[in-house]
Amino acid sequence: MYYDPDNGRFDQWYRQTDLQTTGALLRSYEDIRLTFGNIPPELASFNRPDTVVSFQVSFNLELGNELPVFGYAMFDTRQESDGKFRIIEWRDDF
Repeated sequence: MYYDPDNGRFDQWYRQTDLQTTGALLRSYEDIRLTFGNIPPELASFNRPDTVVSFQVSFNLELGNELPVFGYAMFDTRQESDGKFRIIEWRDDF
């Protein structure tokens, strides 16, 4: 999800556009480093399958020799019956 200043509203890309755009970005750099901050520790003991859990994590993205990008990612996840979390949606917040 992103804010579109030309139209004065929030908008989003759908899966295909996101995959194409992200792929093109990643192919443009030889050296990519993405570092996430700490995931909330309470998720390690969370045990409620089929429950949606939202949390925010800081990140640092370094693309080649460009200035690093610092921000936050908001994840909406669901814990499946196998105990693993699946990402439903995420938003980058700068």
